[in-house]
Amino acid sequence: TDPVELQNRVETFIFDYGQVFRDMAEEDFITLKEGLIATLEEDETRLSKRTSRLNSELEKGYTSFDHATQLVAVIKTLTHEEMVAFYNSELTGETARTMIVRSFGNKSEPVETTCADIACLTAKMSTRVRER
Repeated sequence: TDPVELQNRVETFIFDYGQVFRDMAEEDFITLKEGLIATLEEDETRLSKRTSRLNSELEKGYTSFDHATQLVAVIKTLTHEEMVAFYNSELTGETARTMIVRSFGNKSEPVETTCADIACLTAKMSTRVRER
């Protein structure tokens, strides 16, 4: 799959899952939330996992080493309505922001363009995909 088709598939998934998420029963949301909390609260049984977590926290500037505990506390307070509002505004709404990085491999057809902006390039790439 070339990068443009992959982008289209990702955008379709995000849009379609938004509807699934909005229609989700409250009980299903609670089950998902509890599963996430359980994952975050799992005991670290391997030294490598603990070392990786501590290094990650240091890299992010979290020196109290209780980031997971703080995250769990916040997740416990989230409601389904709040998450739907967040999904709508940050992932599918008009104010949603995206950063697209496309990498065409050696087997991809070269793109000939004189575009000066991303809108032009996107239009040319989309046209190329439709022509196949």
